[in-house]
Amino acid sequence: MKAERVEFAELLTPEEVCALLKIKRQRLYEWVHFGRIPYVKIGRFLRFSKSSLDEWLKASSFDIIRGDDSLLK
Repeated sequence: MKAERVEFAELLTPEEVCALLKIKRQRLYEWVHFGRIPYVKIGRFLRFSKSSLDEWLKASSFDIIRGDDSLLK
């Protein structure tokens, strides 16, 4: 993970990320443990950069197939 400058105003708590992604806290901590989601540690606290999460979501999303159903046959 590359280092980047993060504004403190855009840092989210685990609770905020869980609400945003509609997942349980345990799932979030599993993703953190296995390095599946970008995060930063400030002392012993986990925080999540809003912009990093946005990029992660875009990279993790599937594109909808439009107009080409040849893959479905």
